[in-house]
Parts: sequence; structure tokens; C-alpha cells
Amino acid sequence: MLPKAKSSSPVCDEDTQDDASVNGRKRSLTGREDINLSKRPFRGRSPGKPSPTSKSTAGRPKPTSVSLSGMAGMVRSRPPKALGIKRLSITKTLPDDYHGRSWSDLQSALDAILSQKSVEASQEQLFAHVKNMCSHKMAPKVYELVNSVIRARTRREAVLFESMTVDNDLFLRRLNDLWLQYCQEILFIRSIFLSLDKLYANQLPNVHPIWEMSLNLFRENVSTTPAVRKRLREGLQDLVLRERNGEAVDRSLLCSLVHMTMDLKTYVDDFEGLFLTATGALYEEEGMRILVTNNLPVPEYLAHVEQRLKQEQDRLVSYLDQSTRKPLIEKVDGNLIGKHIATILTRGLDEMLDQNRHRDLFLLFTLFTRADGALDCLCKAFCDYAKRRGSAIVMNTDRESSMVQDLLDLKERLDLIIVDAFKNSDKFLSALREAFETVVNRRSNKPAELIAKFVDLKLRAGNKETTEEELEQLLDKIMVLFRLIRGKDFFEAFYQTSLAKRLLVGKSASVDSEKSMLSKLKAECGPGYTNKMEGMFKDMELSKDISANFKVVCSSTVYSNVVNLVH
Repeated sequence: MLPKAKSSSPVCDEDTQDDASVNGRKRSLTGREDINLSKRPFRGRSPGKPSPTSKSTAGRPKPTSVSLSGMAGMVRSRPPKALGIKRLSITKTLPDDYHGRSWSDLQSALDAILSQKSVEASQEQLFAHVKNMCSHKMAPKVYELVNSVIRARTRREAVLFESMTVDNDLFLRRLNDLWLQYCQEILFIRSIFLSLDKLYANQLPNVHPIWEMSLNLFRENVSTTPAVRKRLREGLQDLVLRERNGEAVDRSLLCSLVHMTMDLKTYVDDFEGLFLTATGALYEEEGMRILVTNNLPVPEYLAHVEQRLKQEQDRLVSYLDQSTRKPLIEKVDGNLIGKHIATILTRGLDEMLDQNRHRDLFLLFTLFTRADGALDCLCKAFCDYAKRRGSAIVMNTDRESSMVQDLLDLKERLDLIIVDAFKNSDKFLSALREAFETVVNRRSNKPAELIAKFVDLKLRAGNKETTEEELEQLLDKIMVLFRLIRGKDFFEAFYQTSLAKRLLVGKSASVDSEKSMLSKLKAECGPGYTNKMEGMFKDMELSKDISANFKVVCSSTVYSNVVNLVH
């Protein structure tokens, strides 16, 4: 036990000395000795147990403690410093002969790629050469090397194509072969010089990446040279014209060359402008020749226009740029429809309406929606047609007995055309209403009289041609004509007379139908219009009640007289 005690006392003395030194430092910092803090506990000692060295330290004065709040203020006054970590950069050095050796490998690879030969060095080795040279500030030289090699290649090809004397088809095929091969070569070169794009070209605004730089060189040295450009324009337009005329052409060749102009950003100058001009001239001449000169029937002409539109839509999907859609369709619609609106309506509309050719009328409506102002012309022509056919019915004095039925048949037929062929257009419905309003008032009061007589005929008891449901539908149709006539007072007078006859004679087909007609008139013209007519029904009901009572009285009187005689 003693060795353990001896061994522990130096530790306690050491701790005590440490406390004294710490407290002394605190006093020197704060200058305050009158503030006592709890004594710092010893490590590894249980609370409440006396220290083994309590006797040796009992006579010593207790060290003065320092307030921690004072030190906290000092700590706040000194903010901690941020530690910065610098990246360790290791500069690699290249061998002395690396520049010449790598330069030779890259140039040999470029020459081999552009001459369709195999490359001796591996792609990984060439990629590493480019990356190392770009990392050691040789990127401008590498970029200039690539530019000069590709420029030389395009200039050689330009000389060959300028001196070609083959026909346009073969010229276009060779130009297309060159373009496709050139694109493959540039893609291969770009994969090797990817670090050049990343570390150099993409970092500077005035330096183009390899792909864009190569397209610019091809455009400057090949496609826009006068000889090549002239033959390219003529060849493309000739292919399109032959295709429009029904000849089989190599559409893949046409598609590839048109997309080449898009990639080279010469689509508008080298193709689109000439294409739209040729389109307008072609369809202007074709419309005049087919419709006017050859006098093609209108339905067949409309089918031809529809076919032309499908062909142009197919070209838009196959090889034309979407920016060409709007001007192209305008050229077709304007020259095949817009310039022949009057001819189409004059020669074909009446025939199609008379024969109820709903499909042809629907095609006419669809095509006319594409041309400016065409739909308004069609609506007016439809209104004029309804007026002519309706006026012929109303003004025919020999067929007055069937006038109302003929008008109803005409109205039903034209309503069906509007629904099926004209997409139930509100514009055409309004035009038809206007036409019939004009028609039924051509003869001042005669239509009102004939409509009243027609209703009387249908409501008579002897009319067994229709069921009650069909009669109700017929009354609804008659009300359409009734709304359009201006002489509603004349209709009221004739209808009251005929109603009185039917009620007095007892020839009304159905009381429910009679009351249904009165409710329709009341809803249309108000209760004052049908007040007298409703009074007739009340009078008839009152008359029936009086007659019934009279019969009862008479029968009881006769019975009493007979009884008296018996007795």
C-alpha cells in the first residue's frame, strides 16, 4: 500500500503546482484576485473521498480563481483565423523531342484520315498527344495545324468539282458522297482533338470548335464557289420539279443535299428561295391550265388540290425545314384555291348542293378555310343558293298547295348539309336563316295563309299519315317557318278560323296536338296572341258540360213522365 501512496503524491503535487500556475496566469490577465471559483477537481478521484495528499497540502493557501466571463470577452475579441489549403501543383515536364515527335504523329494522322487511309498511331496515343500539348500552351499551334490541313483538303476538292463536266444527277451524287465522307472524317478528327475543343476553342469567343470550323471551310471552299453553287441550285430544283411531275427520283439524295445546306447555313439562299418561287409559278400555271383551260369538273379539281397538299406535306416531313411550312402552304393555297374562288363557286357549288354531295362539299369547305376570304365567299354563295331555290318554290303559284312542304324539305336538306359538310358552322346557319327569312316574305301574306292551312290539314282527324310523335316533330319544323314570317297577324286570323271549324265540327285529330300547337304559339308570341284560341277550348268544354247536364235532366224528366203514365 505504501508504494502506491508514494507514487501518487508526486502526481498530486504536480497538479497543485499546475493549478497555482494557471491561477497565477488568470490573475495576471484579469487583475482580480478577490473572485473565488470552485477548486478544479483532480482526475480519477471519487467525489466525497479525502485526497491522499490532503495532509501535505493542508497548510498551503488556496489559489485564487479567475472569472471565466473575463476570459470569454478576451476570446471574443480575437476571431479565429481561417486556414487556407493550397492545391499542390506539380508541373510535368515533357521530353525535349516530344514536341516534334507528337507534331509529326498528329500531322500524319490528319493526312491519313483525310485521304481515307489507316492511321498508324492508336487513337489513345493521339488523344494523349493533343491533351499534353494543350496543357503546355501549344493549343493555338495545334488548332492552326488542324485548320490548315482541313483547308487544304477542301480546296483540293473545290478544284476537282469546278472542273467536272458530268450531268447534274451524277454531279449531285458525287457532291453528296464527298459531303458524307467529309462528315465522317471530321467526326473522327474531332474525337482525337476533343481536348483541343475543351481546353482551347470553347474557352475563347472568337475561336470555333473543330466541327463548326470544318463546316465553315467546306462552305467557303466548296459549296459556295460559283460553279458548284450554280449546279447545286439547278440540280436540287430539277429534282423537286421532276418529283412533282410524277417522275421517280432519288429522294434520299435530295434529302441528304437539302440537309447539307441546312448544316452549312445556306438553306435559305441556295434552296428555299428558289424552291418557293418555283412552287408559286408551277401551281399558278397548273391551276389555270386544269380548271380554266381544260375545264376540269370542280369535284375532280378539288380532289387534285387535296392530293397536291398531301404531297407537299410529305416533302415537309421528308426533307424540308419546318420554317418552310407556312410560306409553302400559302403558295399552294393561294395559287390553287385563292385565285379561282369565283370559278369554283360558279361552276360547281350549285351542282354539288343539288346532288347532296356531302363529301365534295366538305372538301370544298376544308380547302376554302385555308385561303384568305374564301370561306366568306362560300357562305355568301350558299345563302344565294338557298334564296334562289326557296324563291322558286314560293313564287310558283301553280304549286301553292305543296309550298310549305317543299320549303320544309329544302330547309331540312340544307340543314343536313351544314351539319355534315360545313361542320355546323354558325356562320352558315345564320346565312340559311337570312335566306329563308327573305324567301317566306317574298309574297307578303300568302305564306302566312298557306302555313295556317298546312297546319289545319295536318291537325284534321282524317290525317292518318303520321303518328303523334311525327306530328309533334312536324309542328316544330313549321314553327321555324312561322318565326320568319312577318305577317303573323294574318296567320292568327286564318288559324283561328280553321281551329274553330275543327272544334265545332269535331274533326280535330288530337286535343293534345291542338294544345301543343297553342303552347308553341304562346311561347313564341306571348299569351295575348293565343288568348282567343284558348277561349275556344274553354267554350267547348263548357258546351260539353252543359250538353251533358241537359241530357241528364232530359232523361230524368222522361223517366218521371213514364212512371206517371203507368200509375
